[in-house]
Amino acid sequence: MPFYIYVSAAAGSTYRYLIIADSRESGDFLFIGLDVNPDFTNLRRISPQLWKWDEGPILQLVKKINEGTIVGNNILRDLRYKILVHILPQVGSFGDFPIIPDIGLLDYISERTFFIRNRMNKSQFWEFGAVANRITISTVNRTGFKIQLVATPARVMVDTDRVELFANGALSLTKIGLQNPGAVLTGADSSFTFLFGALKFGFYIGQDAAGNNCVCWNSTATANNAADVWELCS
Repeated sequence: MPFYIYVSAAAGSTYRYLIIADSRESGDFLFIGLDVNPDFTNLRRISPQLWKWDEGPILQLVKKINEGTIVGNNILRDLRYKILVHILPQVGSFGDFPIIPDIGLLDYISERTFFIRNRMNKSQFWEFGAVANRITISTVNRTGFKIQLVATPARVMVDTDRVELFANGALSLTKIGLQNPGAVLTGADSSFTFLFGALKFGFYIGQDAAGNNCVCWNSTATANNAADVWELCS
């Protein structure tokens, strides 16, 4: 379904825009593209659906994206036909103003801490350390997991970003990896990374040798061949 973003430019007194994307993911990709574009100054992300900047030629940029003439940025080229922009009335003009309802979106910013739960069974959460340094499934307890980009400064994370996972403990963080051999997630291997989008379908509930329900990694899973489906929450 369409994803709406309200933008206030020039300190909110001059230009206001409504960006219409085909999905939240496309909106996040657009923000990353603007963040590295020198034509957009003092870009701020208040929330997934509220941005601000001082100067930025958004109309011309979106036109180039949809014409296929954008150069130098793969992220923005991939947004062709996925982004529209509408100019809103100036402040004080008494023009119609869109109301964007609060839909409770988390902002997927690198280095923040999230809970991870089963989208199909929202009582199932990831828990670390209850059984032999593994991530198990619990309907009672839950562990906060820090997710961060690999070798990239903190920003919003999108599906194609490579990330690493840490379990929050009372005094420290534990880097999450894979049992070797096997696909069970543990705190034993510090080299494991994965695409942020794989959180949706790349992990499944399996069992270890003792019969515990553990979170496991499926390196060949795709959106068309999904394992369990997971979501981040706070």
